[in-house]
Amino acid sequence: MRYPEVDGQLIALQNDLKIIESAKNSILGFWYKVTVGMDFYLSVSNGKQYQQINLEDIKRIEKRTQWASLCKWEKSNFLEIILQLGWGKPESACYKRGFPASGSEFIHGVNPGQQPIG
Repeated sequence: MRYPEVDGQLIALQNDLKIIESAKNSILGFWYKVTVGMDFYLSVSNGKQYQQINLEDIKRIEKRTQWASLCKWEKSNFLEIILQLGWGKPESACYKRGFPASGSEFIHGVNPGQQPIG
C-alpha cells in the first residue's frame, strides 16, 4: 500500500495539502491495524525523550490533526512504526518552526517492553 509522504524540506502546495488530508483516515486505519499489541510512546522534547501513552491519548491527538504520515525503523529483532499526526503546513510542522499554526506529534509503536529509537 502506498501513501503520500510528508517532506519537511519541501513547500506543500494547496493541492498537496488536500492529498495528504484525504489520506489521513486510511493511514490511521493502517497504523492501528499493524500496531495491535504494541506499546505506544509520544515523542517529547523534540524527539529526545518519550512518554508512554495509550490508545485514548492517541485518539485525542488524532482529533485535532489534519494529516498523517508514516515511517518505520526495523532490524531483525526490532520494529518501530512512527505515526506523525500534523496540522498546518508540513514544512513548518516537522521542525516546530510554525507552531502553533503548524505542528505535529510523533507517536511511536514498538513491540512490548522495547523503547523507541527513532
